[in-house]
Amino acid sequence: MIRLSQRLKYIASFVDRGSVLADVGCDHGLLSLRLLKDGIIEHAFLMDINPAPLAKAEENAERYGLRDRVDIVLSDGLKALPEYIRKNKTGLFPDTVLISGVGGRLTSEIIAHTPGVVREKIKSWILSPQSEVPECRRSLMVSGLGIKDDGIVEDQGKYYFVIKAGASAGEPDGGPENACMNEAECRYGRYSLLRKDPCLKELLERDMTGIEALLDNRELPDNRRGELLSELEDLKGAYSGFKMP
Repeated sequence: MIRLSQRLKYIASFVDRGSVLADVGCDHGLLSLRLLKDGIIEHAFLMDINPAPLAKAEENAERYGLRDRVDIVLSDGLKALPEYIRKNKTGLFPDTVLISGVGGRLTSEIIAHTPGVVREKIKSWILSPQSEVPECRRSLMVSGLGIKDDGIVEDQGKYYFVIKAGASAGEPDGGPENACMNEAECRYGRYSLLRKDPCLKELLERDMTGIEALLDNRELPDNRRGELLSELEDLKGAYSGFKMP
C-alpha cells in the first residue's frame, strides 16, 4: 500500500481520471505512483532537476511493480520533455502537469519557461506552492491560464493551497476565472471562499488573530499600521461569508 500524507491525498484529488501526468519535482514519486496504482492516471513522467530524487522515484516504481508505466526524466522544469519524448519515442505526451512543494515564484517560472510544444498539449496544471501563493495566482493571468478550481488542506498544523488551472481560449488575461480577483481571492482562493471550507475558516481566524496581535504594538510605523488595517478588513470581509458559531 502506498501511503500518502493528507496534503498529498488532497493534491491527488484534483487530478482527472485518465490523465497522463508530468510530475515536476517528483521527489520520491509516491503521489504519481499512488495515482497509477488506483487507476486514476494512465501514465506518469516523473521529473526532477536532480538525479538523487529520480533514482529514489525509480526505485519506488520498481518496488510497486509500476516501472513500465513511468518515464524517468532529468529536467529543469519541463524544458527537457520534448527532446526526451523525441529520443525515446514513448508515444505518450502529458496532458496534466503537477508542480508541488516549491515556492510560488519558482512555480511561476517553471510555467513561464515551459516549451510551447508542451504548453499546447496541457489541459490541467495542478499547483501547490509552498509560499508566495497570491503571487502565483496573479502570475497565472500573465501566463494566459485561468483558475478552474482551488482548495486548502490542513496537515500536521500547516495549511496548504492547491490550484487547478487551465488554458482559457482567446482570453489573454486568463479568462473570466481570474477577472477582478480581489486580495482575499488571491490569498485564499475564490473557490475555497465560495465553498466556505471549514479549514479555510480556521485559517482566516488564525490570520486575523495574528494581524490583531501585530496592531497591538504601539511602536508600529503608521504606514505599516495602515497596511495591516487594510489587510485585516479584507480578511474580515472574507470571513463574513462564513456562518458564525
